[in-house]
Amino acid sequence: MFISLESLNVPNRFVRHAGFLAELSPIVSDTDRHDATFQLVPGLSDSRLVSFASYNYGNSVLRHQDYRVRLGERQADDLFHQDSTFVMTPGLADPTAVSFRSVNFPDRYLRHRDLHIYIDPITDDAGRRDATFRVGPGFLPQFTFDASISAADTVTLVDRHRAAVASLAACTRLAGDEKLKVLRTYEKAINHRTITTPGVNASAQVGGSYLNVNFGVLFPQGGDEIAQTLLHEMAHCAGYTHPSRRDPDWSLGQSCDDPAPRPFDCPGDNGPYYGTPPLRAEFCIAGVQSDAQLRVDRKAAGERCEIDPDGLATLSA
Repeated sequence: MFISLESLNVPNRFVRHAGFLAELSPIVSDTDRHDATFQLVPGLSDSRLVSFASYNYGNSVLRHQDYRVRLGERQADDLFHQDSTFVMTPGLADPTAVSFRSVNFPDRYLRHRDLHIYIDPITDDAGRRDATFRVGPGFLPQFTFDASISAADTVTLVDRHRAAVASLAACTRLAGDEKLKVLRTYEKAINHRTITTPGVNASAQVGGSYLNVNFGVLFPQGGDEIAQTLLHEMAHCAGYTHPSRRDPDWSLGQSCDDPAPRPFDCPGDNGPYYGTPPLRAEFCIAGVQSDAQLRVDRKAAGERCEIDPDGLATLSA
């Protein structure tokens, strides 16, 4: 499981390694994304606890040394294993977040101080806030972005993908095996490219490893809508498909407001179109927020996804 650690009291700053030292930093560049992504693994000294394996230095983990936290290449000695093992506890400043207690210095916790990461004893409210983090999805360092995509747009894409991944955890719209299949697709190398087709949000190959984004059409729609589209297309990359949408015939007075059995597709009907994983995944984005649910419903009703004979799934606004 690839994760990130965001500071509770310095939002938008994440634990990362730089020069093999653990720091708190904003994440902007590809290097930042790699350095701020860790794999949460069973603790090296106690498999019931946790250690943090580096994404881009696969044989290295975070460990403390002289109370400073740094990246160290794995060693086969007990001291190293203890220095790199932590007890994950409810957050000292917020029980909905987490804190990490050193296994061999049980009065010390991971905390940031002057934007550096240490293990420190925690004695006051400031320390409790500094020692509390939010665990989120990793920064998808395996994803690539064509040169035509600006740095700012790359940051937004990564942020919206991470929001989509986070939404899957509590989503009841997808079955467990469906969520797992989409999450495993997020571990693949997915290349992002630019398209400019009028009226098209994005497209992706069913079972493929690329995602085309129309920034001029999709990005003005807003953050939830971007995440909704990306999650839909990632479900296609996972191999999920759907039939063409059947629309009501307005000339016959047909409408999605009609409670009678309908020979056409409507959002939320769990039918042949909206009942498929790519469409159900879109509704994960709203969570329990009624205003977000309204926007997601409106977007799902207004857009259309068509899959051509070659398996290219194109989502139009």
